[in-house]
Amino acid sequence: MKKYQILVSLIVLFFGIIGFTMIVNAAEVLYLEGRVQMQSSTDIEWTPLAKGMQVEIGDSIRTARNSFVDIALDKAKLNTIRIDPKSLVVLNSENSGTFDRLDLTKGRVVANLEDLKSGMNFEINTPSAIAGVRGSSYSVYVEKDSDEVLAFKDTVFIKAFDFNKNELLELMLPEGFKTFIERFGEPSALIQIATQEFERFDNIMEDVSSSIEGKMVERAKARIARENKAKEASEENKKSLLEKSNEQVDVNKDLVDRFSDIQEIIEDRNKIEELIENHEEEYEEYYEEEQP
Repeated sequence: MKKYQILVSLIVLFFGIIGFTMIVNAAEVLYLEGRVQMQSSTDIEWTPLAKGMQVEIGDSIRTARNSFVDIALDKAKLNTIRIDPKSLVVLNSENSGTFDRLDLTKGRVVANLEDLKSGMNFEINTPSAIAGVRGSSYSVYVEKDSDEVLAFKDTVFIKAFDFNKNELLELMLPEGFKTFIERFGEPSALIQIATQEFERFDNIMEDVSSSIEGKMVERAKARIARENKAKEASEENKKSLLEKSNEQVDVNKDLVDRFSDIQEIIEDRNKIEELIENHEEEYEEYYEEEQP
């Protein structure tokens, strides 16, 4: 009986460990828009992602044009990423059972890390650089020939490599600055992040918070309403500019007509003056001939 109880306990413990590992190794899709797909590390097929689905270490995620996805990397949803349109990312791990590395082949990832364990790093790897933090908010954008790294909160460490994976330079990127890294080259001089870029980051963080609180649908509707309103305002502005342009054309045409009238008056006056002068000359000649 005792052996049976021990066996049952071991089975329960075994499945408990498996269940815990699955929770640790799985991230949750908070929200997405457009066409977002996932490819398992054990599969060659791409399958659509949906809100609430789990993604695991080794899975690849790709987003289409005008598409994005927000993912929570931990159960408490304090560590999150936004994968922007036209991106390809592999969720990876340097430490077993923990999401602590992303392999970004193309596109942009915005990461907000608020609950990293002491001594742990979170890295985003590009084809020729590593951008890592120990708790920060930053974004990495990969293009064909270069990378862009922005530090929105705290400091980001960057390592740049050449074609043979030899380290070229390690740089500490302070909060509020960004740098560009040419493919297999060294980082550029530091550039201050523009206000519009900070505003975009703040909007993404508000989106993620709304996703966690279950208010993302309302926020998306509000965003669409704002975009439609801005579009209507733009159309009205174009219409107003066209009307003003037409009015100006009418004014210019009226001015041209008036100028033409003035020219005709001047020409008529000149003709009259010429006739008067000719008449006076003829009169003077006649008068001189008639004098004895």
